[in-house]
Amino acid sequence: MDTLKAEHDAFYAAKPFKQDIESVDGGDIEIHKVKLVKTLPDPAGISFDAINNLRSALDQACFAIGIANDTNGRHSHFPFGDTPEEVESRRKTSSRDLLQTTFNVIATAKSYKNGNDLHGH
Repeated sequence: MDTLKAEHDAFYAAKPFKQDIESVDGGDIEIHKVKLVKTLPDPAGISFDAINNLRSALDQACFAIGIANDTNGRHSHFPFGDTPEEVESRRKTSSRDLLQTTFNVIATAKSYKNGNDLHGH
């Protein structure tokens, strides 16, 4: 987030816009226009890092839950998947050391494509 904020601040400090004021109707009305004169920075790299860090944090949280449940945590991965079926299949594979109640709570987030509009898919 610090990198994203630094890029944002640097972009706006460079005054990447041009302001123009047009008078119409004999000067009774002013139209204020702002036009970008510099291309917006590409946030792809920062977004990629943020998403990967979030995925890692979710896996680490599930690992900690697995350890707290007296397992070695090896099969306590966050149940990522592209479909509800893929997520559910993790119950018996990479997420099998999670308690069923924990898995159920995670699955209700519907964190797969088109599963929850809050994820922006």
